[in-house]
Amino acid sequence: MLQTAERAILNKAPPGEKETILRGVVATNFSLLKNNRFSNGTIPASIGGRYDDKHFENTVWVRDMTHAVQFALDPDFQEAFPHLVKDAQKLYIEGMKGLLEMQTCPEQIERFKKRPGPPNEKGYRSIGDQQAPAIKFYGPNGSIVREWGHNQPDSWGILLLEAGKGIQQGLPVLEAERFNPGEVLANITSYLANLKVERLMCRSIWERDYLESPSSSRRTVLAGLEEMLEVWDQIEQDSQKKTYSLPINQKEILTAAKSLRNLVREHSGDYTDTDHPFAEDLAQLVVLDDVDLPVDEQTAIIKAIAMGELENNLGCYRWIGDSWKKEGTEAKWTMGKSFIARYYLKRARILAKTDSSASHRYLDHGLDRIQHILNIMEDYNYLPELFMYGPKTMTYRPNRNDLAWGRSANIRALSSAVCTLTQLKEAA
Repeated sequence: MLQTAERAILNKAPPGEKETILRGVVATNFSLLKNNRFSNGTIPASIGGRYDDKHFENTVWVRDMTHAVQFALDPDFQEAFPHLVKDAQKLYIEGMKGLLEMQTCPEQIERFKKRPGPPNEKGYRSIGDQQAPAIKFYGPNGSIVREWGHNQPDSWGILLLEAGKGIQQGLPVLEAERFNPGEVLANITSYLANLKVERLMCRSIWERDYLESPSSSRRTVLAGLEEMLEVWDQIEQDSQKKTYSLPINQKEILTAAKSLRNLVREHSGDYTDTDHPFAEDLAQLVVLDDVDLPVDEQTAIIKAIAMGELENNLGCYRWIGDSWKKEGTEAKWTMGKSFIARYYLKRARILAKTDSSASHRYLDHGLDRIQHILNIMEDYNYLPELFMYGPKTMTYRPNRNDLAWGRSANIRALSSAVCTLTQLKEAA
């Protein structure tokens, strides 16, 4: 059961005051992301000079960096904070170009040409971590972090998805002075399409064991490939203008996407580790936040998280049985609150014109989760990545990581709250 927040600031405050609180938190989160960039525009996984261990020191993950600038393209953010849009788009462009330029080193280009080996007895193929394109870099110089589990296809799926959205919004994603971003995107697209993720042994979003590609990896890669199909004409035009060759054509991308789409929901749940006894996983909420899913799939994810009892007052367990940072019981990951909040707030907005009562219920569900986040930030003066249980103290304590991804997800959720409050106020 969820614990009720003691400081119900949002639920007790008048609508105008609610918006003031939300806007202030968004401004703080935005400033932190802007002020914690490397010289190449990329944002470290953990900001504010904080890191839980050396793996987070001055490092950039493809996935986390993409998520860190994701909010700039969010329609709710753009509507709620029009005065921040220009600066946010600049943050997105500089970060995305810095990340794409990292993919132009000769070794990484060769890695994008690698393909999985022969299938095992179940028809699944794989690719080694040191053959797969690197997904983690040292931010200051863009060099590859050598000893890492790089076979993570969903990292490239989310990058293609957000890069494609930027192109569709008319941002100059394909323009750069020192390299051709379109060529990089084409290399990534070719690599992903040829992985055949529906039958791939790989690591999941949580970077754990090799396993048969989980639902979350498949869904994210599919979204990335489909987004590239939406902008492929522009990439083709860019290649002709700048005279670089494309390693894949539109028909081949279509074929790969169709094959993956047929099996994207093959599994009954999301199993992101070999030691994963239950079908529910926080990765399902990541997909819910990233991908424009059918309504029935959205509802099924929310029900699964509730049935699996993953949500708690400090966030969500990744899955029941997760051994990472487990000290007596599983760690609690704060970003889950933003994902759930945004789902309820977007549903509230959809229902605002047709069912006011239901809309307000969903609004309350969303604000409850945001309140938990605000309480955490007030108590610790940052937004911890997770909380670990201390058997000796019998209390949960935060780790030191302050994830850029978590701050961006928070901005998205709060933006949806501002938009929903505004719409309900206008409808009253």
